[in-house]
Amino acid sequence: MKISLIFCVIFFALLVNGSDKVLFFEPELVTIQKYESNSVKISLANDNNQSVAINFTYGDENEVYPTTDIIKLLDHIQIGPLRNQSAKILIHAQEVGHLVIGAISNDIDIPFSDILRVDVIHSSFLNIIIQIVGWIYFIAWSVSFYPQIILNYRLKE
Repeated sequence: MKISLIFCVIFFALLVNGSDKVLFFEPELVTIQKYESNSVKISLANDNNQSVAINFTYGDENEVYPTTDIIKLLDHIQIGPLRNQSAKILIHAQEVGHLVIGAISNDIDIPFSDILRVDVIHSSFLNIIIQIVGWIYFIAWSVSFYPQIILNYRLKE
């Protein structure tokens, strides 16, 4: 009974949290190699009375900056008024790093949670190698605790 109640509360929280979106970025996470480009589709979550002008902000999870060196700055766009109308932006990677792109508009209130995450990497091959080494390290670290547990068990007997 308690588990089903907890599940219902979590489901309701996710449902309520997901309904306050104003903009959709598709995809929400973009990984691009340095000096390459990728397109992202932006659409409104709901119909509007008029089209919406959107400017972009740059930053990380903690702070917003007026400019960035990681990607080429994005031009403002006009989108809407219907939710099935979308716009595409082209992201040109210039430097390696992580970036959070937000949106601001004088026409609608856009929450900070409507963001696009951009990761610019040196190369896909290097990224895969880093992930493999990271997982090997994690497994070796986890296994390193078992000899002590086995020794304690044998000494206890």
